Amino acid sequence: MTTESANNIPKKPITRKAAGRISKQLRKYETGKAISPEEYLAAIDDAQRWRAQHALPTENCFRALMDSAVMLPDAVISFRLKRMKSILAKIRRPGKDYQIGTMDDIGGCRMVLKDMRQVNEAVGILSERFTLKGGRSVKDYIHRPRNSGYRSYHLITLNQGADREYRVEVQVRTQLQHLWSTAVEAAGVIYEIDLKAERDLLDVSELERQIRIFFTIVSSLFSLEEGTPQVPGYEKAREDLIREMHELDLLKSIVEDLSSVGDDVFLSENGTRYDQAGFYLMRFATEMQFLDIGYYSPRHLEKALRDYDECEGDALATGKTASLFHYDDVVLAYANDGEQLGLAFPNYSTKVGEFLEHVEPYI
Repeated sequence: MTTESANNIPKKPITRKAAGRISKQLRKYETGKAISPEEYLAAIDDAQRWRAQHALPTENCFRALMDSAVMLPDAVISFRLKRMKSILAKIRRPGKDYQIGTMDDIGGCRMVLKDMRQVNEAVGILSERFTLKGGRSVKDYIHRPRNSGYRSYHLITLNQGADREYRVEVQVRTQLQHLWSTAVEAAGVIYEIDLKAERDLLDVSELERQIRIFFTIVSSLFSLEEGTPQVPGYEKAREDLIREMHELDLLKSIVEDLSSVGDDVFLSENGTRYDQAGFYLMRFATEMQFLDIGYYSPRHLEKALRDYDECEGDALATGKTASLFHYDDVVLAYANDGEQLGLAFPNYSTKVGEFLEHVEPYI
């Protein structure tokens, strides 16, 4: 059963084919080819509309995950729409030809669990619960880690929207895998490098090369802890990986830079309690490093979803909101308490401290 979304879905929705044409226009502009500023702004507007059409199906996916969580009591579940900034960055990735119309992760949900036993159980439950793209679209980046060290399950689910089914990516991972991923996000912000994009180490600067090697080694060490396959090229014993890490000239500098992240994030004191299960609406103003969190009891999912939609609208209306801050990142999560909630914070830097604590024995 679908629900109404507060996002304004156009009367004539953008089609998947039309979304592909949008990508070509945006890529032309970004690469300096002939396209007027007016055409670019029109393409951005259409891209925003295509993104907004994913709100309802992503909410429906989140609902289904909540229903499944009855069998997964330790799960932290969150959802968000991919930020336009991230969509444009993906289109610009060198050597790729990403199309907005074929992106599987514009709508995204995430489930973080304690360990691999729970992750495997969750993937089995969700594979039965959802209709998957192509009938069986599960990307297993845990038993087949990416060369970067990224590890997670991705289920490409089909969920009903206002006019058709839309793809929503569901990520399922352990807390340890999530700590690694959020630390990579933080490092990308620090060094202004797209560390999510796979790159040949021969084609990057020495700094980027060592950062990437550091995270790949850590991922392989974490794989040993969890009893899963190691990263290709780094299938080595613990002591060999540690020795290779210590051979990095910039190791100390990388750790110090990561240690400094998140010190200036201001958490709004709005009376929110963090000691109970429920829904937490998190709004983050990147420019001001300001985080606001609101709480909703488990029986108030509808209210939480409506408020999420409203915040999404504000996030798109740059310069048109009466709020003191412009919240450009919005996440709705379900957690048992504040400690669990930390796993779903939109400002990824908040978890770097825990990542470093886990890496400390290796350093």
